[in-house]
Amino acid sequence: MAPDSPPASATPPDPWTLLNRLGQRLNQTLEAGAIAVDPVWLVAMATPPILGALASARAIGSALDQLGATSEELFRGDRLPVLHQTEAPTAHPPAPSPD
Repeated sequence: MAPDSPPASATPPDPWTLLNRLGQRLNQTLEAGAIAVDPVWLVAMATPPILGALASARAIGSALDQLGATSEELFRGDRLPVLHQTEAPTAHPPAPSPD
């Protein structure tokens, strides 16, 4: 048997135990305030959502412009029927003139 090999009775650690240990270490790190993130990474992680939001805003603006142009064409006067107006009767008949 080679001296570098683990003993036969050693079993691999349980994944839940590993996750528990990792969670405990993360809590200790957070409590100590020892997390230091490089600003370059923060910018790199924030760039895709910002670019996506800008592209979405541009697409929404373009769609709203098209919707406005379409509704303007729909309600333009040359497509509406011509309504022949007659004089509406007045509510009060004209007063008789004193002759």
